[in-house]
Amino acid sequence: MAFNITGHLVAEDSHIMQITCPACAVDDCDGAICALEYLGDEADQFHLRSVAKSDEKWEWDSENPGCFSLESTVFVKDKGAISIKDLRIGDMVLSDDRGSYTKYYSRGHYLEKAQTEFLRIYTEAQVKPLELTPDHMIFREVNALPVPARSIKVGDVVKTIDGPSKVIDVRKISRKGIFNPLTVSCTIVVDRIVSSTHNTYPGFEGTDAGWLYLADHKFIHWHTLVHVALTPHRIICGRFMHCDETLNKEGLTPYSGYLKKYHDVAEEKQSTILTSHFVCS
Repeated sequence: MAFNITGHLVAEDSHIMQITCPACAVDDCDGAICALEYLGDEADQFHLRSVAKSDEKWEWDSENPGCFSLESTVFVKDKGAISIKDLRIGDMVLSDDRGSYTKYYSRGHYLEKAQTEFLRIYTEAQVKPLELTPDHMIFREVNALPVPARSIKVGDVVKTIDGPSKVIDVRKISRKGIFNPLTVSCTIVVDRIVSSTHNTYPGFEGTDAGWLYLADHKFIHWHTLVHVALTPHRIICGRFMHCDETLNKEGLTPYSGYLKKYHDVAEEKQSTILTSHFVCS
């Protein structure tokens, strides 16, 4: 199918062009705003999508709890914006919307070739979307604690380094590579959005997104739980030592691998409380 397209680039270096949706190209989109987006050399194709519709319910089949995609950008003191995969242990990374920096102390979880499904979150202030796994957490403007990406909807306002910004689209994409850099503050700015370095774990959901529920009672927030679980690792590698850790075949550091084994053993014993997933991945 071919059609003529007119529109404008969101930014000079953008891969996204906003256009008036061709009626024949996108269902129920006549006259609405669409985006024509180049997905990169690997995909070698363009993707036409509506920026007004994103309430679909998706089934996630990825085996990798993941975190951020390797296409992500972070901000490092004295270096500026760099690819997330170019982070070096000890780098001071931007961690919030107030301009604070925190130490990046551990790779946490890194797999370069793992095929993983991500959510792509677009906001009014962004040129480039944030790509992260659905259980990884980011900060909404109205919440002191982060919420899982899967709970973010069009119209929500998230924290960015450009100020509060409204979400205009949420989409799904499959890419190779996952990375979850651990920081001392347990927060990090990725693609201009303020994010947690932690994720939730399915099976313990309740009314409030991001909280762990036991027997239908709100127990503890996942961000807090994982922050506490990582305290020994964070103190040793974040405060006193430079830890150049070897990752196992699952892409986990020794400490994260230990926590995963703890979880697996607890799950086998069917202990409700102990199966809380502590791995920051």
